[in-house]
Amino acid sequence: MNNKYITNLIEAAQKGHVNSFLQLTDVYVGNVYAICLRVFVNTKIAERVTVEVLNHAWQNLKHLRGNSSFQLWLNGITVFYVLEEHRTGKYSAELIEKKIITNNAPDLSNIKPTSHLEKLVLELPDEERIMYVLHEIIGYSATEISDLLAKYRPDEILNIIRSIRNHFIEELNF
Repeated sequence: MNNKYITNLIEAAQKGHVNSFLQLTDVYVGNVYAICLRVFVNTKIAERVTVEVLNHAWQNLKHLRGNSSFQLWLNGITVFYVLEEHRTGKYSAELIEKKIITNNAPDLSNIKPTSHLEKLVLELPDEERIMYVLHEIIGYSATEISDLLAKYRPDEILNIIRSIRNHFIEELNF
């Protein structure tokens, strides 16, 4: 749920007050970017998708109901754009065409993981990393992830998550 400050910012932004929306983005942009960065392991792609998420949020803020959590709503938009980029590579292709990046491969060179665990997450293969971020960081259920990544059943997703956890436990010497 939103606190009173966030609720007031949402209401003002829904009335067209851009500064209120900018204050909202100040609160949540870090979360959006962190999700994008963990999925793409590429700062430029993460930045580009974050901008698209925030643009979409601004354009569709009028559809957010007063009793809805802004964070959950924004997470939903973020997941949509992350999966869309994962499927289509639209923004990566745009960045490659503009010679901002040379390819859309993960690039740890500009990322400084805050912990060994964060480094392990960033080193996961793409689809495993997406599953892990959706399940362990955002809190999606295996069924929800299965709906989003149609080629995996919920039990397969849970097995992959368990395998990732076991790998992390071994690597972290627990």
